[in-house]
Amino acid sequence: MAYTDIDAFSLGGGCADRLGLTTNQKQMKTTQKKRLQNHLDSGQSINRLSALLDLGIFELASRIGELEKDLYPIHKDRTTITNRFGEKVSVMIYSKKTNDAD
Repeated sequence: MAYTDIDAFSLGGGCADRLGLTTNQKQMKTTQKKRLQNHLDSGQSINRLSALLDLGIFELASRIGELEKDLYPIHKDRTTITNRFGEKVSVMIYSKKTNDAD
């Protein structure tokens, strides 16, 4: 069976073009790193689950590493929680380092 229709994803152009976004929508798109930085600048902390659910960031540690490489002040706090299976697990919580934080 031959495929004769033009597949939009096989055409040139960026993802925004394929999704039919306008020029203004393309310019409004922010990177994961910038979304994370804005989140931390607002005084909020973040962990892996909230990064995925709230910001669409799957690899939080990678974005944190990118910010650290840019000398952005990151405070890391490892804490232990109980998961839904009753197991003790360790999670990392990230926030913007302030003068008060170590």
